[in-house]
Amino acid sequence: MIDPSIIHLNYIKKEPQSGSDRGLRYLFVKGKDESGDCLEVTAWPEPLCYGKTPAHLKESRTFPLSEEGIREAADWLNGWSARHAGARPEA
Repeated sequence: MIDPSIIHLNYIKKEPQSGSDRGLRYLFVKGKDESGDCLEVTAWPEPLCYGKTPAHLKESRTFPLSEEGIREAADWLNGWSARHAGARPEA
């Protein structure tokens, strides 16, 4: 389970933050949308890194660039992990 307390908003404002949890890999990046700065979150199954994972295996979502956005993103990632449990497709 991804705990929102391990995701650091001030860090993400300057650099991407990545991590993994039980078969899930994820990436938090500061992005832009129609309302300004946002939090872009991408999830994909292990074992490959972001750059080596085919695009069709990645799923991305946008959240507010805020502590609330981080909590929403962690909830989404935890749900993603539960939906894809045990799935480790070949790249």
